[in-house]
Parts: sequence; C-alpha cells; structure tokens
Amino acid sequence: MPRACTVQSLLEGFTTLDATDTLGVTQAHPDLLDGGNRMKRIPMAEEQPTVSVWPTAGEALGLSRSAAYEAATRGDIPTIRLGRRVVVPTAALRRLLQLDATA
Repeated sequence: MPRACTVQSLLEGFTTLDATDTLGVTQAHPDLLDGGNRMKRIPMAEEQPTVSVWPTAGEALGLSRSAAYEAATRGDIPTIRLGRRVVVPTAALRRLLQLDATA
C-alpha cells in the first residue's frame, strides 16, 4: 500500500533560491519554476492576501490539480473558506515554502 505523501515531505531536500549548480543555472524552490524553467512569482501577502488552491498553490508545491485539492482537504495546505470558495492565505503558503525569513 503506498505511503501518504505530505507537503512537508515534498519540500525536504530542495535548495534555496540563491543556490547555483555547477552549470551556473539557478536552482529554485519548485514553487518558483514553471515548465520552461522561468521564475514564477508567489505574491507577497500585502499584494494579494489569498491565492487559489489550483493552480497557484498546487503548482508552487509541484502537485497535480487533484493532489493539490487532496492536500488541501487533508490540511497539508492551509486553506480558508470564503462562501463556497476555498483559498490559500498567501502568507501561510509563503511560510510553508520557506520563502520568507522567520523571526
């Protein structure tokens, strides 16, 4: 039986945004790369208080659409409900991805 995968286990072992490999290519968190290896920006909480579970949060974590919603349902991705809509607080997503320095 397959082991359940958590968001935290997906983030283990990734390098920081400033790390550079031997070819000089920047290695970034998976939340900052799209299919063409271009940097994808996760907004600051002051700019955009919430983001969608898919595609923003799910792609940032390297998850498929169904995996992103399953992770949100399990509580692995922090969410809030606004009426019928489920969204991810941007500040919580940035903390989960360790993009912001902790105090």
